[in-house]
Amino acid sequence: MKIRLDIESLRAMKAVATAGSVTRAAVKLNLTQSAVSHKIKRLEERIGRPIFLRTDGSLIITEDGAHLLNYAERLVGVHDEAVALFSRNELSGHIRLGVTQDVTGSGIARVLARFSMVYPNVSLVSRVAHSLILNNQLRRGEIDLALMQLFEEELLEEDRILWWDDVIWAQSEDFEEAGNGSLPFIAFHERCFYRTWAAEVLNDTRRSLSLVLVCPSVEGVADAVRSGLGLALINRRNLRPGCVEAGIALPKPPRVVYVARSAIPNPSEIVVTLRDAIEDELLESTT
Repeated sequence: MKIRLDIESLRAMKAVATAGSVTRAAVKLNLTQSAVSHKIKRLEERIGRPIFLRTDGSLIITEDGAHLLNYAERLVGVHDEAVALFSRNELSGHIRLGVTQDVTGSGIARVLARFSMVYPNVSLVSRVAHSLILNNQLRRGEIDLALMQLFEEELLEEDRILWWDDVIWAQSEDFEEAGNGSLPFIAFHERCFYRTWAAEVLNDTRRSLSLVLVCPSVEGVADAVRSGLGLALINRRNLRPGCVEAGIALPKPPRVVYVARSAIPNPSEIVVTLRDAIEDELLESTT
C-alpha cells in the first residue's frame, strides 16, 4: 500500500511538537482541537505507527514521530516556499533587522534564508546586539524590526509575542556567598536590564552587586558562572552544564517575553511580510 502524507497533516504534527499540546497547536493553526487531533490520527493511520504518546496529560513524541518530524519540517518548508514563490507580489525594498544572540539559535537563519530566496528584490541586512541596544536603534530609526526580550511590563500593544521564558539566578555548583552582603555579578552589558533590576531589588534586602565581568555572549557568561567567578541572571533555556540555579535566598526575577517589535506602529508591507514569516516559524506557546 502506498503511503501518502498530506502537507496540512504534517503541518499540524509540526505545530503540536513545537507547542507541546493539541490545544496550543490548534490556537496557532486557527483550527479546532478536534481538527488537529484528526490530522494527527490520520497521519498515524497512514504510517501505521504512533507519533505521540500521552502521559500525565502531556504529549511525548515517539522515536518514529521524531523521524517523521524531521521530514515534516523540510516538506512543509519547501511547500511554503513554493506557495510563496508563485503567489507573491513583487516586493522590493530594504529591511534592517536586529536580533539578540539567543534568538540566532532559534531557527531564525532558516527563516531569513527562505525569505531572501522568495523575495530576491528585498535587501535584508541583519545585525546581532543586546535588547537595550536594539530598542534604542528602533527609536532612532536605525533598524526596521527587532527580535528582542523584555520584561512583561515593557510590552507594547503592537508587539508580536514570540515566546516567554523564565529568568533565574545561576551559579556554579560549588559557589559560596562571601557573607559581606556583596554579590559578585556577571552581566551581559553594563546597562543590562537584568543588572538594573537586580541592583534595585537587592537594595531592599541590604545586599549589593559587585560587577566582576561584562560579557556579551551567552557562552561567555556561562563559562564565567561555571568557573565560580560570580552569579548571573540568565534565561532558563540558556542554563548550561556546570551551572545551576542559585541555592541562596534571592528575589525571584520576573519572566521575560521575546517579541518582534517594529520601529513604527504601521510598518511597511515588506516588514510585515518578514515579521509574519518569523512569527510563523518561531512562535511558541509557553504561557
